[in-house]
Amino acid sequence: MVVLLVDGRAFETDPPDLPDDPCPTSSASERGRYPTDFTGTAQPYEGPGPHLVTTDAGLVDSRMPADWKVAPRQDRRVSELVLCEYRTDTGVSLDECRYLGGASVTLKQSHALYRLYEAKTSELVTSFHVDGSGGCPPSIRYPEGKPPPLTMPQSIDASDVIAALRPYAEGPRPRTQD
Repeated sequence: MVVLLVDGRAFETDPPDLPDDPCPTSSASERGRYPTDFTGTAQPYEGPGPHLVTTDAGLVDSRMPADWKVAPRQDRRVSELVLCEYRTDTGVSLDECRYLGGASVTLKQSHALYRLYEAKTSELVTSFHVDGSGGCPPSIRYPEGKPPPLTMPQSIDASDVIAALRPYAEGPRPRTQD
């Protein structure tokens, strides 16, 4: 709460809306947004692991080890780390995927950039790339009454992301070189 004094009278103002997390809106920026909803509640990224990680990368989140995740009824803002995902397709066509009903979708080569931030400070801990893998999925989903998409990106293997994240989630915080 912020209180303003004007001519001897006190007025309460609404707190500013903070970003949900430190993830920049664009992969072009390495600097995390600060302050965020995590700033006042997150645990510092320090000491031995495991460290709690929050991510909006659905497949990665569903496959992360349980001791890296916030408990189901716990506020996600206590996390120590926030993983941000930026997926892109390279524009290179890999295959033409054909499905029942005549749908034909072009599979595009893709990759993802991941940035890991300390939740409390929005400080960049590390970043890494993961290339897409695999071919045409056995089925696709799209909204009822809408045509199928013309293109789709190659999938990202969650196990590749988890392997790159493991040293940060399970070990002590790496020391920075001065």
